[in-house]
Amino acid sequence: MKYLKALYFILLIVATVILACCESTVKSTGDQPNSNLEPMTTYYIPISTQAKDLAGNAIESTFVSDFTTGNATEDTQTIQGPSGTLSLQNAIITGDVDNDGLNELVVGWFTPGNPNTPHSVVIYEWTGSNYTQISSLSIPTSEAPDISIYIGDVNGDGQKELVVMNATPSDVNSNGKIRVYKYSNGTFQLLWSDNLTQGFRRIETGNLDTDTAEEIVIGNSYYDRTIYMYDYQGNNIWNKTTIEYVGEDCFTVRIADADNDGQNEIIAGFGIWSPYSIRIYKYSAGSYQKIWSYSFCSVSPYGPHYNLDVGDTDNDGKNEIFVTESQYSWGEANPNDVFIFEHAGGSNWTLSWAIDLPDAADFPYIGQIQNQQGNEFAFLSGGTIYIYKWNGSTYSSIGNITGWAGASWITGGDTDNDSYHETIIGKGNNIYIFNILWKQYFTLTIAAGAGGTTNPAPGSYTYDTGTQVTLTATPNSGYKFSRWSGAVTGTTNPITITMDADKSITANFTAEEKETGKKKGCFIATAAYGSPLHPHVKILRDFRDKYLMTRKGGRKFVSLYYRYSPVAAEIISKYKILRLSVRIYLLPAIGFSYLMLHLGVVVSTLLLVLFSLFPVFFIQIRRRRIK
Repeated sequence: MKYLKALYFILLIVATVILACCESTVKSTGDQPNSNLEPMTTYYIPISTQAKDLAGNAIESTFVSDFTTGNATEDTQTIQGPSGTLSLQNAIITGDVDNDGLNELVVGWFTPGNPNTPHSVVIYEWTGSNYTQISSLSIPTSEAPDISIYIGDVNGDGQKELVVMNATPSDVNSNGKIRVYKYSNGTFQLLWSDNLTQGFRRIETGNLDTDTAEEIVIGNSYYDRTIYMYDYQGNNIWNKTTIEYVGEDCFTVRIADADNDGQNEIIAGFGIWSPYSIRIYKYSAGSYQKIWSYSFCSVSPYGPHYNLDVGDTDNDGKNEIFVTESQYSWGEANPNDVFIFEHAGGSNWTLSWAIDLPDAADFPYIGQIQNQQGNEFAFLSGGTIYIYKWNGSTYSSIGNITGWAGASWITGGDTDNDSYHETIIGKGNNIYIFNILWKQYFTLTIAAGAGGTTNPAPGSYTYDTGTQVTLTATPNSGYKFSRWSGAVTGTTNPITITMDADKSITANFTAEEKETGKKKGCFIATAAYGSPLHPHVKILRDFRDKYLMTRKGGRKFVSLYYRYSPVAAEIISKYKILRLSVRIYLLPAIGFSYLMLHLGVVVSTLLLVLFSLFPVFFIQIRRRRIK
């Protein structure tokens, strides 16, 4: 029994040594135009910013705005009005107005002070090299001094219609009209019209109730100051409903899901008259109810007015209300100029963010301005277009574009059907259409462990997003490449990576066997089995390479084995009885090596301990039975 206990103690020591040798000790070492533009000239405008990513980390941030000036009939990226000036009321919209599966750009132009020249609504389509006019509508100047446009499926037939309304922002005109057109057989056909006799200003369409047709909502100003809604009745008839007399001039109408409940609401911005508010209306039980309002100030008449847009400004999957305060008459009435309201549950919205600017703000717009994941928002203030983005904790400025004094609209959409967002700015009698290309750079940090280097050499490098970089590991003499670690793993060499984030990669190397004379192998096992290619010899050799040569203690053991084993191997190879005996004695080592190679260190050691304990338990049981 005492011999078995001694054997058990020896086996425990062996297992401890194996685990200690298998503990890794190898460590990697190493240590816009600001001036008049020339015609038919392409401009590339770099705009340096102090942008940060969503985690608040500073990143390379350069906008590159490119567009070409010229006339609409030429090969250009700028559209010049056919007559007059760009409308100030819902003047530009992108959508599939002719139902061909591609977006068009629809623009309203008006001719101030010239009653003999009609207003026009012009439809442009991208042809691969320029925006080409495919159709137009003439609106009599006598009906109103301005026009407002929108695109939507207002009769529920699954196709888009074009809604055109004469806009009279500051007067009463009994000749006003609202019209609905459908594109058919190459032209726009009039489906319906209605007379307007008050100060009509803004228009938008969207589905507010439970039917399939989008409603038409208009906001009036001057003496009327009322929100109206047109609902489709069938047979090309729309019915007009009064939603609320507000008592303020309407400056914005939006139809969107402001409370994120899956149903659209009407969100409208007002001004000029107290209480200088924004209001939200919701359809419920057959009627429209005002569910929330917010008053910005209570100053005397002819004060500021408030424009707004609705969208996901902080990219959390929920919409916010983005508001700008525009000065009117005597100036500002509120210390802040830009506001964001967030839904707080039920019929409640809270002011979550606001900033003050040297000048009042206008033309709020939410969209994928950078063509990156998530939205940004933009607005005009003092001739500068400001662009903001949520950085993970607050909204921060990521770029200012100067030189846009006199701009009358900011919007966007995929105008050329390339799946990228174009930003559209109206100014005077020109529309500027351009991409803001966001150049983002990432850092690649390369390190090399002891025994080799890399190409590119170890260090830090900066690459454009999407750049493919090939890394090659080159071992020094006496070493071999073992694996990559860090952002990539594996043994492929060279390896190509795509820069879509900051990455750190290390090339690891291991020492090769030092050879003196003939190539060293498992001398004793080779002598016992008669060939270095025998499967059992290969198991022992693989165990040596994986577990011994990669660890300091293992390499010392192998060095001693190579020093003393050749003499013993030479004697064994001469006698058959010795070769057979050595094969038997090697079976436990071969079996353990096989387990280590296929099951790993922990499982193999546990099996070894359990196997060693089996004789002890067997003898104990036998002794109890004898007693």
